[in-house]
Amino acid sequence: MTSTIIENYFIVEVMVVNATNLVSADFGGTSDPYVIVFDKKYHSFRTSTKKKTLNPEYNELFDLTFITLPEFLNFRVYDYDKTLKDTVIGWARLKLSAIKPNQTYHKDLILRGVPNGMVHIQIKIKKANRLAQLKPKPLGILRVVILDGKIYKKADYLSKNDPYVTVIFGHQAYKTHILKGNEPVWNIESRIWVHEYTEFHRIQLGLWDAELINDKPIGNYYLNINDRIGENLVNKNQEFWIDIPAQNQVKDSHITGARHHGNFTIDLGSVENLKQKLKRRKKEKKKVEKIQKKQKLKKKKVIENIDGLEVEHIGKLHIRLVWTPIEELEKMFWETICEYFDVDNNKMIDHEELKRLLEVLDSSLTSEEIDEKFKEMDTDNKGALTFEQIRLGLHNISGITTLEKDPISNITLKGMNEYEKLGTIALNINSVGNDIEPLMDSYIPAGIQDPKERIKSSVIYVFDRKTGQIVEELIPTYIRSALRSMYRSNMSRKTLGTQRVKNWLKKITDGQGRQKKLKKSKLLIKPFIKEHNIKIEEILQPLDEFKSFNDFFIRKLKPECRPIYEKENQLIAVSPADCRMSAFHSVAISKELWIKGKNFTLQKLFNETKDPVLAKKYAGGSVLIARLSPQDYHRLHFPVTGTVEKIHPVIPGEYYTVSPLAINTDVDVYTENKRQIVELSTGAFGDIVCVWVGATCVGGIVLEVEEGDSFTKGDPHGYFHFGGSTQLIIFQPGKIAFDNDLLHNSNNGLETLMKMGNPVGVGNEKEVKKKTKDKENGSDKENEKEKEKENGSDKEKEKEKEKEKEKENGSGKDQDKDKKVEIKKEKKKKSNKKKKKSKKKKKNDEKDKESGSGNEKQTKKKKKKKSPNKKKKEKKTKEIEETNIKKKKKRFGWNRNKKKNKEQENQKDQKNKKKGNNKKNNKNKKNGEKPSKKNKKKKEKKTKEN
Repeated sequence: MTSTIIENYFIVEVMVVNATNLVSADFGGTSDPYVIVFDKKYHSFRTSTKKKTLNPEYNELFDLTFITLPEFLNFRVYDYDKTLKDTVIGWARLKLSAIKPNQTYHKDLILRGVPNGMVHIQIKIKKANRLAQLKPKPLGILRVVILDGKIYKKADYLSKNDPYVTVIFGHQAYKTHILKGNEPVWNIESRIWVHEYTEFHRIQLGLWDAELINDKPIGNYYLNINDRIGENLVNKNQEFWIDIPAQNQVKDSHITGARHHGNFTIDLGSVENLKQKLKRRKKEKKKVEKIQKKQKLKKKKVIENIDGLEVEHIGKLHIRLVWTPIEELEKMFWETICEYFDVDNNKMIDHEELKRLLEVLDSSLTSEEIDEKFKEMDTDNKGALTFEQIRLGLHNISGITTLEKDPISNITLKGMNEYEKLGTIALNINSVGNDIEPLMDSYIPAGIQDPKERIKSSVIYVFDRKTGQIVEELIPTYIRSALRSMYRSNMSRKTLGTQRVKNWLKKITDGQGRQKKLKKSKLLIKPFIKEHNIKIEEILQPLDEFKSFNDFFIRKLKPECRPIYEKENQLIAVSPADCRMSAFHSVAISKELWIKGKNFTLQKLFNETKDPVLAKKYAGGSVLIARLSPQDYHRLHFPVTGTVEKIHPVIPGEYYTVSPLAINTDVDVYTENKRQIVELSTGAFGDIVCVWVGATCVGGIVLEVEEGDSFTKGDPHGYFHFGGSTQLIIFQPGKIAFDNDLLHNSNNGLETLMKMGNPVGVGNEKEVKKKTKDKENGSDKENEKEKEKENGSDKEKEKEKEKEKEKENGSGKDQDKDKKVEIKKEKKKKSNKKKKKSKKKKKNDEKDKESGSGNEKQTKKKKKKKSPNKKKKEKKTKEIEETNIKKKKKRFGWNRNKKKNKEQENQKDQKNKKKGNNKKNNKNKKNGEKPSKKNKKKKEKKTKEN
């Protein structure tokens, strides 16, 4: 297991709150402003545009990561324009040295170029720790010497063959000089560094024909390194001839997607046209075979390839390999240095020679320190040191890293690490053979490009982790041209935001989802397997059991085909899927190198418009991006062990493609596409967020887990329906150290081809120890509680026993008390019985009175006797009312009061009549008689009259 180190860095959290008093840039007296936050070099974030306003409000959070803080942080306000370039409204600058760490500041920045214009921000600087893997010591150097070759290819009509050879091993690429003729002699050497994670990779030897415009590939040969390194082959010359097959006849059987990693051609037509397309393909194959028979080469050789295919060989190369491990290189380095400074040639270094040697390697040492070092190494007291004593005493010297030139050959060593400098100095003198030139010319292989050049190109390159090759991802020409027309020009990218284009993409996804669920879509399975070279033996179900193409798309694989790396080890995270993976230390770095969306932030990714809780929690955290192509195994698994904390609802969105052709542009794919967020809690990696992002032709996202479920590394998480898709996994800062090869590829703009279960990174051991301690403490607390409960139960039992003893001892007194209590209870029972009997008699008497009295029965109700004070109050109120009435009569006269009095009298008469009728009806009901119809009619007439 690789060891980890902790690196210190800074997280700058900036929230752009709003801007005020901006200048109008449009004809209508308003502007469409947005703010860009950036430093001098790379870090830059952009807010969303607010239309037609001079006082926009943003409330958007950004997190920038720095190893060393810059002096200033810049803010620029732009006006968005659909057709022309965006114009600058104003700018401001903030000095970061004036801000103390771990404190939030509210700043009002004055905009230059805008009178009274301001930008209001909140800023906070936090110190954080980043977990990183130590770069391992290289295993050694494999020297590849290209001696000579033979070419069977027929020369062009107007020129001869101009061959040269390329040697590619991952990111290391070298090429020979160009010669003319069919039997060139090069005698040139290339040096390849081999690491632990590259010992099973392959060297690609390419034979090329130079042309004026585009060089033509003649053939390739892949050489396995593991067979050419070992203890038995140290400093031995391995010389042999290689037969190079033709370029068009080489196939990689382990790669899905034909010869390279190709995308599935999205068939927008119906399934019925498939048979016609297959017939056309057969006709085209026959034509190609006829042409190949006519164009037979004069000198050709046919042998059996590794895959059992007959392959036509088009040339030969004569090669020599020499393997030198790192231990031998260190010995060679100190031997060459000591021989150079040994003036006497006695194979001993005296005090003065050591001074000269250390002045060259490490000039920081003083003469006193050199004297002390000489005494430490001179254990024999001979006054001189052997080469072995110097190697053991100075192997930890730091001066090698500061060397800029080779002291022996004066070759520049700039841009090399410690081991590369050591190897070049050691091998410059001890080269193999006298006729061999020193080194081939190094060059940048295809796929490693600057971000600006990558945006212009329409080719996708992928680094295959299994073989160590940089492979082109082949895309059909019509799809490539469609993607270029949609995502490469500024005008086309602006049209993507229109509603018509969004509706068109939705129609495509819906249509593809319906087609791939039909029974007829079964016909697409076998040609899909042939086109992408999918291994049928890995599929769990037989092909006949799939009811539709969508069932095949979400197929399951045999568990032995995807073994999980150290499943019981919780400190190692694995790949969640068969994917093309990118890894970055922070969101800011991913935005510099890969995600070029203009409005990409964690706040928008999590769809947190008001309170950015998750965005603040994962600010400065690490990002893992897993992109799935249609030909990949489309089920996703958990990368670590833990529990599911929360499953957020699906966030509706658009259906842009997740191809790098769109991700490397300013289109906001991850923050605008349909997605779903799942929060996880783990042991060694802290809290994790998984973001499922849909894409063009993705039918839906299906999760196979619920909240509260626990899982282990490699358990199923869910799957996507038909189409390409992506999953983003975001870790908290300082929780994971990604593998060095993943980071190296991602920093060079390359995705790494991964299989589900391959190792990705290492977690923090301290957190695992903390959690184990917490569990132990929790278990100890639970044991203590159980003991307390047991002790409490014992005490209760003792109390009960004491009570029983007291009862036995005081039996005489207790018996007398019990008798008295029983007598009181009997008396109470007798009194209650008498009361019940008296109540029953009263009820019976009341019933008899009601049957005899008739109307009096209803009018008699229990009335509470009024107190004398209440009677007095009522009299007073009546007297006051009468006096008030008399005063009104005097003021307003008698006519109005007479009318009111008549109305009051009529209302009283109506109430009395109703009461009388109700009494009669109640009397008839109780006597068993029903009210007659005549009485009802009379009542209705009276009510109408009233």
